[in-house]
Amino acid sequence: MQAESQTRSPHTRTALTVLGICMVLNLIGRGTADTYVVFLLPLEQDLGWTRSEMTSVYSIYLLVTGLSSPIVGMLFDRFGPRALYTCGMAALSGAYLLAPQVHTPWQFYATVGAMTGISAAALGLVIVIVVVYLQVFAVNQTTVAMTFLFGIFEARPTSHL
Repeated sequence: MQAESQTRSPHTRTALTVLGICMVLNLIGRGTADTYVVFLLPLEQDLGWTRSEMTSVYSIYLLVTGLSSPIVGMLFDRFGPRALYTCGMAALSGAYLLAPQVHTPWQFYATVGAMTGISAAALGLVIVIVVVYLQVFAVNQTTVAMTFLFGIFEARPTSHL
């Protein structure tokens, strides 16, 4: 066991640490939005809105995630993962700090839908894959092409709109 840990390089430990941090941030970013369905009925009863008004926020979330993914890829290339993760967590925190203050559906769409969609793109799996890839292989690759594919994948469920 000790021989195995001695053969593991510091580079490998750093890569595994980065992987763990990225996966936790991805879980926070996507997990908070994807658990919206659990709170659908209590929110509907509390706010007094129709089911379609309440479920539209999830479509907006997916649409904004898909549309903002290419922009997130460009920002990643320009500013790096630290700035992107900071902005993603700030958008997510802002969305859920502002959400209790909403009184109309458009405010709900802007906070829980749009701001959470932006944070999901900034904390999403494509960014995790690129960060881990760059960390492990130390190769400078662009993320824009991958985020376009991710954007298409995320916008697909809302194509019926």
